[in-house]
Amino acid sequence: GRVPAIAGRGGYVVRESPQPEAVEVRVAEAAGAESGRETARCAEALEAAGWQVSEHADRRGKRVVIASPPRR
Repeated sequence: GRVPAIAGRGGYVVRESPQPEAVEVRVAEAAGAESGRETARCAEALEAAGWQVSEHADRRGKRVVIASPPRR
């Protein structure tokens, strides 16, 4: 598993996405240079759990994952 973000420490942050039924996952700034690899690890963990994921760059060039829950 991945570690949620805590103040002053790296980890992931989950937010609402503009896409219906999807969430945005990004790595907290404290993760530094490893944020691109950590974003990919979050995507891999979500895919392994059955989520549909896609990686994108935001307006500032930071990597984000857009994830939709498994369809039942």
